[in-house]
Amino acid sequence: MMDTTKKKNLGFFLLRLSVGLIFIVQGWGKLNGVDMVSGMLDGIGFPAPGFFAWILALTEFLGGIAVILGLFVRHAATLLAVVMVVALFTVHIPGPFAQAMTPVALLGSTLALMLLGGGDWQVMKEKN
Repeated sequence: MMDTTKKKNLGFFLLRLSVGLIFIVQGWGKLNGVDMVSGMLDGIGFPAPGFFAWILALTEFLGGIAVILGLFVRHAATLLAVVMVVALFTVHIPGPFAQAMTPVALLGSTLALMLLGGGDWQVMKEKN
């Protein structure tokens, strides 16, 4: 039987793994289609779309890796939460709620990691 501390750390690791994998896959797709991302950002009136397409893709991809490994989890989660807030207000909220469910879940998950940290099973544990 697992003690409470091990359960808590397993829970944090599973949260980091699921959130990180989603962002890695999304970021990788954007890195491989940065011109399309730039066009989408331009279409919604985002300033400097070419620059921010790269920032978005790298933040998602590298942030996802950092979250899984446990490197600067709170900082990475903060950046990923900002990405989700911007995505919600610029892309998802204007559409049907069904389109916003995944970003809302990711926002909640990244905010939890930002506030609570990533548990003890990390490459680099942050101070509380």
